[in-house]
Amino acid sequence: MRAAYILTFAFLILSAVAQGQKEGLETINKNDLKAHMTFFASDEMKGRNTGTAERMK
Repeated sequence: MRAAYILTFAFLILSAVAQGQKEGLETINKNDLKAHMTFFASDEMKGRNTGTAERMK
């Protein structure tokens, strides 16, 4: 009986998380994604390779 409660609780938690992720993904649009990627690729973010001096700052 206890296992049934645990499984039911786990199912409810997982379904709530999945719904939240779906709603979050719907808020991402092409323009926002392009703006973020443009910033990451800009000269302001020099040293994007792992272990470079600029990245360590």
